[in-house]
Amino acid sequence: MSKDLHLEDVRREYTKRSLNRKDMPANPHDLVSRWIQEAVDNHVNEPTAVIVGTATPDGKPSTRTVLLKELLNEEFVFYSNYESRKGQQMKVNPHVCLTFLWHEMERQIHVEGEVRHLEPELSVAYFRTRPY
Repeated sequence: MSKDLHLEDVRREYTKRSLNRKDMPANPHDLVSRWIQEAVDNHVNEPTAVIVGTATPDGKPSTRTVLLKELLNEEFVFYSNYESRKGQQMKVNPHVCLTFLWHEMERQIHVEGEVRHLEPELSVAYFRTRPY
């Protein structure tokens, strides 16, 4: 690393928005839906991009970015090849975390939970729309 690079001095104060507990809706999915829609409406770069965190069987963390395709019955829907590294990690350990980060809006959301496979007909229908 360069002697002239002082990362400790790189800091920005985020002042556009705040979130207080009193402003939280009873159902947090309502807020997530609203913020995703605001990101889309504000033409945020990749508004549906979400960082997915998984872990290897021995507990080593692994992250990558996917695109959220739907909010369905309060579940976050994204698609993955079951045979990929991510797919294999989720098969062994279904506990994942998701982080949405919208720099332009000075917002982020972090979600933790378990993944499950969608009904096969939904998954097949999605992959039929993908280019080969």
